Amino acid sequence: PGGAGTANASGCGGGHGGRGGDGAGTAPQNIAGNRYDLTNAPWMPGSGGGAYSGNNGGHGGGAIWLDATGATLTLHGTITANGQNAAYGGGSGGAIYINCQSITGTGGVISAKGGNTTSRSGMGGGGRVALYYNTSTQALIPRPSIRFDVGPGLGLFDSSQVGGAVGEPGSLYLPDRYFLTNNMASINARIYGFNTWSVDNLTVSNCWFELGEENSQITVTNDLVISGLGRLGVNRITCGGNMQIATGTVYLYSGYWKRLHMYGRVIRDWGTNSAPILT
Repeated sequence: PGGAGTANASGCGGGHGGRGGDGAGTAPQNIAGNRYDLTNAPWMPGSGGGAYSGNNGGHGGGAIWLDATGATLTLHGTITANGQNAAYGGGSGGAIYINCQSITGTGGVISAKGGNTTSRSGMGGGGRVALYYNTSTQALIPRPSIRFDVGPGLGLFDSSQVGGAVGEPGSLYLPDRYFLTNNMASINARIYGFNTWSVDNLTVSNCWFELGEENSQITVTNDLVISGLGRLGVNRITCGGNMQIATGTVYLYSGYWKRLHMYGRVIRDWGTNSAPILT
């Protein structure tokens, strides 16, 4: 459903949990694959990226349904349904659904990210992951070092040309805020399952972190730091301290709740950029 087409599709990225990146050329050939499937119960595989000049795009990621009801899932390795890399349009991430009593492990990865490209073509959109656990049981366990990645694919981007667009992050459904920390670097996703989060201090670094539910709000009591190409997306932000944006981006999504409340200073260190991007 999120396929970017085949013949003369300008190397567009496939879509799934996140829209794929647009390819080169003009519409309709350069329009990437769109979003589909369910955030809280994903079951559909990812979609292929678009072809270009006789070269096929990447395949979409597969679909994994893991039912460990009543049991503890111990994850030291990787569960993956990534989109395929390609010279042109990257495939979108697939689907991963996990149901367990609790989850633990060290160094584990749950990944359904989009496929990369090696040219100025559209990068694959992220897939969808849904993780269910008993919140009371999970709360008694020290937070495991598990990384979630449903980010878009990587590739070449040239702002002076049409094409080579970055796709969107996919979705990660969580039953509560257990896996959220004040140093957000282990979740690369658009989060569903709740729309508010309050934290004393927050650093978003080297990841694309969003709250995807409607009327989403993040309240930071003290300082907010966006660094290392980190991206933060939400409808409303309240920051009681300073906001430091160093080689990162803040997206305030449109709608009634589009707000940025600042009680300290905005410290900008952006290189060629000069202000947060509002979309």
